[in-house]
Amino acid sequence: MRHPLGSEPATRRRFEEATVVDHRVVEGAATDTPMWGSFQPLEGEELEQLDVGDRRRNSQKVYTNTNLRIVEGSVPCDHVIFDGIEYEVHVVKRYRQVLPHYSAVLLELQEGM
Repeated sequence: MRHPLGSEPATRRRFEEATVVDHRVVEGAATDTPMWGSFQPLEGEELEQLDVGDRRRNSQKVYTNTNLRIVEGSVPCDHVIFDGIEYEVHVVKRYRQVLPHYSAVLLELQEGM
């Protein structure tokens, strides 16, 4: 499999759906999978498209062949661990023409999340 230009190794952390046990929410198990991506900081218009509070968070954009998941109902978003920092996946775009790939916006995981 070919990796996007300038790819570096990272980890995708995918979570199972949370369950309720004895009236308490139990987080779903996490599975880590190696991935490759071309990471770049968000700048300009891309940064302005984020919610005001998210603009101050450390952010990255990644181009990858790995399917990344955003929050869908009660299923948590994927996390990407790159260069020792854990990020949440916030926006994913899929491109099918020429070289199929995904583009995703990543925001650094905040304490207590």
